[in-house]
Amino acid sequence: MLFFSLFNIVDELERYLDPTYGEAFELSDSLKLDLVLAREEHLRSQQQQLNTMNSLKSVLDSQHIADAATLSDELVQISNTFSQDEESANSQNTYIKDLLDQYNAIISSLTETFIKMDEIVTKAEIAALPKKSED
Repeated sequence: MLFFSLFNIVDELERYLDPTYGEAFELSDSLKLDLVLAREEHLRSQQQQLNTMNSLKSVLDSQHIADAATLSDELVQISNTFSQDEESANSQNTYIKDLLDQYNAIISSLTETFIKMDEIVTKAEIAALPKKSED
């Protein structure tokens, strides 16, 4: 009995999954109207997009668009030049960064040297001051 029930369910599933399942039903005019009205906004949007496409058809058929295919070699050449320029710029950036690092190291070294020299000079000046005698 269970086996027979499973076969009925499988047959029913196959019938529902068949792409032509819904085509056999005849829809009433009011139901068809409801379906069209439910999709009215979408249909109007599609119509407007189609009108826009038709108005721009002359642009798509223009000589400039037709000539675009012949410009692919020039585009490749420009792309290669851009890549080379980008590599060169990156190389220059690295070089300049290294120079700035060296400059900063030199300035830091000079600053430390001047601070030490100032300390030494200050100690020497203090040592050279005449000592007040206590009378």
